[in-house]
Amino acid sequence: YPRGNVIGDLGVVQLDGSGLRKLVSLNSPHEAAPAWSPDGSRLLVTDRTSQYSGPMPLFAVDTAGTRTALPENSAVIGQAGPAYSRDGAWVYYTGMLPQQDFTLWRMRPDGTGHQQLRPRDWAPARTVRLSPSGDGTRAVFEAPFEWRLSVLDLQTLAVVKLGVMGRSPRWSPVAELIAYIADDGSIRGVLPNGTGDRALSPGGRRYWPEVDWSPDGRYLISRSGESFLLEVIDPATRTAIPLPFSREFRSPAWKP
Repeated sequence: YPRGNVIGDLGVVQLDGSGLRKLVSLNSPHEAAPAWSPDGSRLLVTDRTSQYSGPMPLFAVDTAGTRTALPENSAVIGQAGPAYSRDGAWVYYTGMLPQQDFTLWRMRPDGTGHQQLRPRDWAPARTVRLSPSGDGTRAVFEAPFEWRLSVLDLQTLAVVKLGVMGRSPRWSPVAELIAYIADDGSIRGVLPNGTGDRALSPGGRRYWPEVDWSPDGRYLISRSGESFLLEVIDPATRTAIPLPFSREFRSPAWKP
């Protein structure tokens, strides 16, 4: 989890509140969007090089708190929203261009081999927040400013529009289900072909645009828009358990 808004920490904690431990300090924790490697050995994180401003490169941090800089992509001014492929062969991220547009990229986990992904029949400057499928063949992404979700075939780069509006889509690690934050703040789920859209969170509840799946795909975790606590959500029963120790936490990432 990142903690704080302007200056803060990146840390780890068990779901029962035990084992709370700081890993590194952050200049911009609200933009961190940490992502675990599939083997749970390290996180990729975005952070500004100085408080309030500066480039936004990705860096790696292991579970001992050792921070490692990665080679930067000179074609972009920032790298945000990292997401590992399930096999760990690639890291997908959003590249921010000088014109304040966004494009999809991927790189090897060591920060080399940057490749821009150009979805077919799609404006390349309007793609952000990619989440790969469990089998690694597809990914869901959102279009900023419109908040419409689409699925990208990672081989052909063909796009299927899902016909739903949402933010922060996350593909289940074990199922054909995509969780996302709807425009009313609820968490919903939709199939990769755009059908089966349904509520996953308790009725009437709102959540921040940050959500992640448990490794077994049974639960979700997000930050409540009312209590500002992290909540563990059971999509099958649409019930939620608040984590009382987590009021300052945000952008949760569930360790594999």
